[in-house]
Amino acid sequence: MESLTQMLRALATDGNKHRAKVDKRKQRSVFRDILRAVEERDFPTETVKFGPERMYIDSWVKKHTYDTFKEVLGSGMQYHL
Repeated sequence: MESLTQMLRALATDGNKHRAKVDKRKQRSVFRDILRAVEERDFPTETVKFGPERMYIDSWVKKHTYDTFKEVLGSGMQYHL
């Protein structure tokens, strides 16, 4: 587990010059979240509200799936939920 943590720390500070500033910022944010989850052995739960309903995101698979749909659908995500 310690070697995984060290590898994630190295990836979190990756600073390749060929990447766009926005992409680097997003990558750092994602890796910080992953590193924190690995170090603390806990996933931070999220709640997405749409109308009177709520969706609870409590795993990395659900988070990745939701983020992918959100990126593809953009502002139409609320409509589709």
